[in-house]
Amino acid sequence: MKHVDESRSDVRGPPDDIYNICITTNSYPSNAEALLREKKAARDHIARLEATLAMLEAERSRLQGILAKYDIILHPIRHIPSEIMQKIFSSCIDHPDTMILAEHGGATRPFPQTSLNPSQVPWVLGHVCRSWRALVLSMPKIWSSVSLEVRRRVEDSNAKHLTSHSLRLSLQLNRSQDHPLDVSLYLDHTQSFHPWTVLLCSRSHRWRYLRLQGNGPALHLLSQIQYFLPALEILDLNISSNYSKMDIDCFEQAPRLESLFLTTIPSTKLPFAQIKNFRWREDSDQSSYGDKLWPVLRSLSGVEACSLEFVKDPQLYVSSALFNLRYKRLRKLELMSSNSRRVDVQRLLAKFTAPRLTHLIISSKLTEVNALVNFVGRSACKLTNLVIYSAEEVISNNFARILSVLPELTHLEFGFPTTDDHLLVLSTTPVVVPRLETLCIYSYPGFKSSYSDDVWLNTLEFRANEQLISRLRSFQLDRKDFTFTEPLSSRKRLDALIAEGLNFKTVEKLQ
Repeated sequence: MKHVDESRSDVRGPPDDIYNICITTNSYPSNAEALLREKKAARDHIARLEATLAMLEAERSRLQGILAKYDIILHPIRHIPSEIMQKIFSSCIDHPDTMILAEHGGATRPFPQTSLNPSQVPWVLGHVCRSWRALVLSMPKIWSSVSLEVRRRVEDSNAKHLTSHSLRLSLQLNRSQDHPLDVSLYLDHTQSFHPWTVLLCSRSHRWRYLRLQGNGPALHLLSQIQYFLPALEILDLNISSNYSKMDIDCFEQAPRLESLFLTTIPSTKLPFAQIKNFRWREDSDQSSYGDKLWPVLRSLSGVEACSLEFVKDPQLYVSSALFNLRYKRLRKLELMSSNSRRVDVQRLLAKFTAPRLTHLIISSKLTEVNALVNFVGRSACKLTNLVIYSAEEVISNNFARILSVLPELTHLEFGFPTTDDHLLVLSTTPVVVPRLETLCIYSYPGFKSSYSDDVWLNTLEFRANEQLISRLRSFQLDRKDFTFTEPLSSRKRLDALIAEGLNFKTVEKLQ
């Protein structure tokens, strides 16, 4: 400001009268010497100001450089406690979870990518800085998820490739220290021996989770891990039918094994009586397992969650003289068909009795509901959660029959071609499912429901009545069905329900 004040004081500019005369005539001012001195002063002040600007710009650049250094030194991530960073790093690793696998048992999960890729986690985390590397090396858990694909490929036959990956696998196992291992192992049909599997099997006493997939004689390698599975809790076997008859008894001595997932019924000796979570998914390329599946199901005396997915019609189980299944501890049962337009798996309920069942999920064609209704009566169970998905419409009378035997139901979810008649079942007296708190309505893929917004709003208003045992608290609707024929009035009614506490969502549940 000092230079500005001086320039304003020293240089005031030519008088207006002289300037006006000079722009209209060629006369030369009489005080030209004084004007020349002021002009020179103006130039001097400009030079001084430009020098000042250059110094200010240089100082600004210097300060910006200092700020950039402070941004690095004082970056918020440096202030994050090591415990938080450990949780962030752990979330980058895909660790199998028993409950998640049980809840999503029907979905075919892709085989995880190899854990030996140096450009992926956890390896890449140690390349950022020294502190991250030290932190990563202090976390055995993030090194405990091992995924290998042992295939007959050109690069796998290269000695240098085998050696480098063997060293990296050994390094990963050493860094995992004594932490339980989650192992995903794919064995190719042409492999009968591989150093990676030998190294991995030497740590079999630390396996917590084992996903074994393949179709080859390499499965014989598992015979060397007999009696060395004290930590195994979850076993996922996806073995080709050509090798399902192989005698594998290494899993028999696994005292902590509680979760078992199969796609075939192998000759493997397994401790079925101690299994709590069981999933079976039928392979469409394999012959019927009617004579093998049922003995396995009968052996699951302590099962608490069971998921069965069929490709073929399970009628042979219903019509045969097979023994009925009574599960005293079963709380969740999932019956599914990958071809829900043709296969009705709910008829299998004629063979089941489960007095403690609370969650039932059915995804199949529903030709009739006698098996379901009779199952509830025979079991005397108190279902609280019911989920039904079907490509075929469930007639409203059958829908009403199902709900009439479920007075304890709190969660109802269905995905089939829905009409006004289905919703009217929920909004008439005498009230069915009086304890209902959550209602989810979805459209089956390729189908669109035909109920009106007035009817489903009437249903919501009816279920929100405080005089019921339980008010409806949550409602989910398929997004593609969420259209108002009368937008203003319908939106107003919905907003009023939301204001009263209804949790309303539109989702895309079924794809």
